Amino acid sequence: MAIEQRNYDPAIMQGAQHNMVLDLGDVLDANRNEILEFDAVASAVNFFRLANSATGDAIVLSAQGDDTNVALTINSLLTGALTLDSTSTGAVNLGNSANAKAVTIGNTTGASSVAIRSGSGGTVVTSADDNALAVGANGATNPVLRVDAATSSVATGISIVGAATGTAVAVAATGSATDESISVNAKAAGTIAIGNTSTGIVSIATASSSAGMRYKRSVLASSGNTTMTSAMSGSVMLLDGAATDYLLPAVGAGDIGMEFWFVATIIATDQTITAASGDLLTGSIEVVDTAADTDVFVPDVSDDLIITLNGTTTGGKTVGSWCHLVAISATRWWVEGIFLTATETQATPFS
Repeated sequence: MAIEQRNYDPAIMQGAQHNMVLDLGDVLDANRNEILEFDAVASAVNFFRLANSATGDAIVLSAQGDDTNVALTINSLLTGALTLDSTSTGAVNLGNSANAKAVTIGNTTGASSVAIRSGSGGTVVTSADDNALAVGANGATNPVLRVDAATSSVATGISIVGAATGTAVAVAATGSATDESISVNAKAAGTIAIGNTSTGIVSIATASSSAGMRYKRSVLASSGNTTMTSAMSGSVMLLDGAATDYLLPAVGAGDIGMEFWFVATIIATDQTITAASGDLLTGSIEVVDTAADTDVFVPDVSDDLIITLNGTTTGGKTVGSWCHLVAISATRWWVEGIFLTATETQATPFS
């Protein structure tokens, strides 16, 4: 189809702009089938501009108009796919200019899925922002996953390597140095749990590795810590005050295996360690006097919930008394320990 209007006005012939008014409905092809439809809007002020180009430059289709900002929308019909680049081999660029902008893929109210497929070059996200990648229902606010790439001269990161069935996924540090470390932290006093839902073995530093596991126990004074929680498991609790009474956490099914150490750092006048109701004590404690005479005391596993250092017969008269408790079931604490006393008359610390 060709539309030509000749105008011999001298000004037009000298190159002045000439607007041609057409009242178009549909443009039909040679078989009189619709190939293009024009839909006019009353009092329209915004429009398309199509600009051709010189050699090496891109053809430009842009939104123009009287409004300061004019959006551009391209829609397919209902469930039909909208495809950009189906036969070309050049790059497909979305928002790659230097201008600040947000590129949104999918919607915020309905169900959307985004599939990113790449060839041998992989999919690369380049950003130096603290929210280089933020994934979650709330965007960058409390995301499920955040990648922070804002560190100056960042050169280290995490490598995740997938594996075949039956082979472990590999998570490792990556970077330019020979040795790169990984830090894994909970937020503030939050707990780090490894293997807390899996049923397999948690293996650290396998036999074929020269690496070793290093850790430090938390050492907690009695102040503010006498009512204990399962999150304190593994700690050394200091019996560091007269009349100090520790309350062990109740043992739930998920708490089996938690343990505590108690160490006396003063001469006790009366210090107790008390289990929750129903969490009975089993095991034994040796009470040793200054002559190295030892009596071993065993709870009867019927009603004993309390361990007492009274400073005399049940131990604690000398600094260094200790005991170790491990939750071996949801109703049992296993106890071992040595209590020191200055009297030759020893008594059971269990009650």
